[in-house]
Amino acid sequence: MTFQPLAQSDLAGALKWTKPAQDKTTGLFASGFTANTAASGAIYTLTTNFPALTYTTPVAARGDLHFRGAALPDLDAVLSISTADKATVDLPNANKVSVTITRKSGLLGGSFTPTGATKAIKFTGVLQQRQNVGGCYFPGAAQSGTVEFVPR
Repeated sequence: MTFQPLAQSDLAGALKWTKPAQDKTTGLFASGFTANTAASGAIYTLTTNFPALTYTTPVAARGDLHFRGAALPDLDAVLSISTADKATVDLPNANKVSVTITRKSGLLGGSFTPTGATKAIKFTGVLQQRQNVGGCYFPGAAQSGTVEFVPR
Protein backbone atom coordinates (compact mmCIF):
# COMPACT_ATOMS: atom_id res chain seq x y z
CA MET A 1 0.00 0.00 0.00
CA THR A 2 1.08 3.52 -0.71
CA PHE A 3 -0.06 6.24 1.68
CA GLN A 4 -0.07 9.68 0.08
CA PRO A 5 -2.71 12.28 -0.72
CA LEU A 6 -3.86 11.85 -4.32
CA ALA A 7 -6.81 13.27 -6.23
CA GLN A 8 -8.98 10.17 -5.66
CA SER A 9 -7.50 8.61 -2.49
CA ASP A 10 -5.09 8.80 0.43
CA LEU A 11 -3.99 5.18 0.09
CA ALA A 12 -3.91 2.75 -2.79
CA GLY A 13 -2.28 -0.50 -3.78
CA ALA A 14 -2.53 -4.25 -4.05
CA LEU A 15 -4.16 -6.21 -1.23
CA LYS A 16 -3.85 -9.93 -0.54
CA TRP A 17 -6.67 -11.16 1.69
CA THR A 18 -6.28 -14.60 3.22
CA LYS A 19 -8.57 -16.59 5.50
CA PRO A 20 -7.23 -19.96 6.66
CA ALA A 21 -9.43 -23.07 6.55
CA GLN A 22 -11.42 -23.74 9.72
CA ASP A 23 -11.82 -27.07 11.53
CA LYS A 24 -15.59 -26.77 11.56
CA THR A 25 -17.63 -27.41 8.42
CA THR A 26 -20.22 -24.71 9.06
CA GLY A 27 -19.95 -20.96 8.83
CA LEU A 28 -18.82 -18.60 6.12
CA PHE A 29 -15.86 -19.68 4.02
CA ALA A 30 -15.01 -22.69 6.26
CA SER A 31 -12.60 -23.99 3.59
CA GLY A 32 -10.72 -20.68 3.60
CA PHE A 33 -9.66 -18.51 0.67
CA THR A 34 -7.00 -16.24 -0.76
CA ALA A 35 -7.98 -13.22 -2.86
CA ASN A 36 -5.88 -10.57 -4.57
CA THR A 37 -7.49 -7.22 -5.28
CA ALA A 38 -6.80 -3.52 -5.66
CA ALA A 39 -7.64 -1.36 -2.66
CA SER A 40 -8.04 2.36 -2.13
CA GLY A 41 -9.21 4.60 0.68
CA ALA A 42 -9.36 8.17 1.86
CA ILE A 43 -9.69 10.17 5.02
CA TYR A 44 -13.34 10.92 5.81
CA THR A 45 -14.15 14.56 6.57
CA LEU A 46 -17.15 15.19 8.80
CA THR A 47 -19.60 17.63 7.23
CA THR A 48 -22.08 19.39 9.49
CA ASN A 49 -24.06 21.79 7.30
CA PHE A 50 -24.42 19.77 4.09
CA PRO A 51 -24.64 16.12 2.94
CA ALA A 52 -21.58 13.87 3.18
CA LEU A 53 -21.47 13.36 -0.62
CA THR A 54 -22.13 15.73 -3.51
CA TYR A 55 -25.49 15.56 -5.31
CA THR A 56 -26.67 17.35 -8.45
CA THR A 57 -29.53 18.87 -6.43
CA PRO A 58 -28.65 18.77 -2.70
CA VAL A 59 -32.15 19.84 -1.56
CA ALA A 60 -33.82 16.98 -3.48
CA ALA A 61 -30.85 14.60 -3.56
CA ARG A 62 -31.14 11.22 -5.26
CA GLY A 63 -28.86 8.24 -5.56
CA ASP A 64 -28.65 4.73 -6.99
CA LEU A 65 -27.81 1.51 -5.15
CA HIS A 66 -26.41 -1.42 -7.13
CA PHE A 67 -26.28 -4.87 -5.47
CA ARG A 68 -24.01 -7.39 -7.22
CA GLY A 69 -22.48 -10.80 -6.59
CA ALA A 70 -22.86 -13.55 -3.97
CA ALA A 71 -24.55 -15.73 -6.60
CA LEU A 72 -27.70 -13.58 -6.33
CA PRO A 73 -29.61 -11.79 -9.10
CA ASP A 74 -28.51 -8.17 -9.64
CA LEU A 75 -30.66 -5.65 -7.82
CA ASP A 76 -30.93 -1.88 -8.21
CA ALA A 77 -32.76 0.67 -6.05
CA VAL A 78 -33.25 4.44 -6.18
CA LEU A 79 -32.95 6.55 -3.03
CA SER A 80 -34.08 9.99 -1.99
CA ILE A 81 -31.61 11.61 0.44
CA SER A 82 -32.50 14.43 2.83
CA THR A 83 -30.07 17.24 3.66
CA ALA A 84 -29.48 15.39 6.97
CA ASP A 85 -28.45 12.25 4.99
CA LYS A 86 -31.66 10.33 5.78
CA ALA A 87 -32.21 7.81 2.99
CA THR A 88 -35.65 6.72 1.76
CA VAL A 89 -35.97 3.99 -0.88
CA ASP A 90 -38.34 4.87 -3.73
CA LEU A 91 -41.44 2.71 -4.14
CA PRO A 92 -42.09 0.03 -5.13
CA ASN A 93 -39.58 -1.50 -2.73
CA ALA A 94 -40.20 -5.22 -3.37
CA ASN A 95 -36.76 -6.18 -1.99
CA LYS A 96 -37.33 -4.29 1.28
CA VAL A 97 -34.15 -2.25 0.88
CA SER A 98 -33.30 -0.03 3.85
CA VAL A 99 -30.30 2.30 4.04
CA THR A 100 -28.65 4.23 6.85
CA ILE A 101 -26.04 6.93 6.25
CA THR A 102 -24.12 7.92 9.38
CA ARG A 103 -22.68 11.34 8.63
CA LYS A 104 -20.61 11.49 11.84
CA SER A 105 -18.48 8.46 10.87
CA GLY A 106 -19.02 8.10 7.12
CA LEU A 107 -20.55 4.63 7.53
CA LEU A 108 -23.13 3.32 5.10
CA GLY A 109 -25.24 0.26 5.78
CA GLY A 110 -28.62 -1.36 5.65
CA SER A 111 -30.37 -4.49 4.54
CA PHE A 112 -32.24 -6.02 1.62
CA THR A 113 -34.20 -9.18 0.88
CA PRO A 114 -33.08 -10.92 -2.32
CA THR A 115 -35.77 -11.80 -4.85
CA GLY A 116 -37.43 -15.06 -3.82
CA ALA A 117 -35.90 -15.03 -0.31
CA THR A 118 -37.63 -14.44 3.01
CA LYS A 119 -34.62 -13.47 5.14
CA ALA A 120 -32.98 -10.05 4.90
CA ILE A 121 -29.22 -9.71 4.34
CA LYS A 122 -27.30 -6.89 6.04
CA PHE A 123 -24.69 -4.84 4.17
CA THR A 124 -22.07 -2.51 5.58
CA GLY A 125 -19.48 -0.13 4.18
CA VAL A 126 -18.26 3.45 3.95
CA LEU A 127 -18.67 6.66 2.00
CA GLN A 128 -15.67 7.61 -0.14
CA GLN A 129 -15.94 11.38 -0.47
CA ARG A 130 -13.03 11.85 -2.89
CA GLN A 131 -14.62 9.45 -5.37
CA ASN A 132 -18.14 10.60 -4.40
CA VAL A 133 -19.44 7.04 -3.94
CA GLY A 134 -20.30 4.60 -1.21
CA GLY A 135 -19.04 1.03 -1.18
CA CYS A 136 -20.36 -1.89 0.88
CA TYR A 137 -20.18 -5.65 1.08
CA PHE A 138 -22.56 -8.37 2.23
CA PRO A 139 -21.96 -12.04 3.00
CA GLY A 140 -23.42 -14.73 0.76
CA ALA A 141 -23.61 -18.49 1.26
CA ALA A 142 -20.35 -19.19 -0.60
CA GLN A 143 -19.07 -15.75 -1.65
CA SER A 144 -19.51 -12.08 -0.78
CA GLY A 145 -21.39 -9.48 -2.76
CA THR A 146 -21.00 -5.74 -3.23
CA VAL A 147 -23.25 -2.71 -2.93
CA GLU A 148 -22.32 0.52 -4.70
CA PHE A 149 -24.03 3.81 -3.85
CA VAL A 150 -23.76 6.48 -6.55
CA PRO A 151 -25.21 9.97 -5.99
CA ARG A 152 -27.10 11.53 -8.88
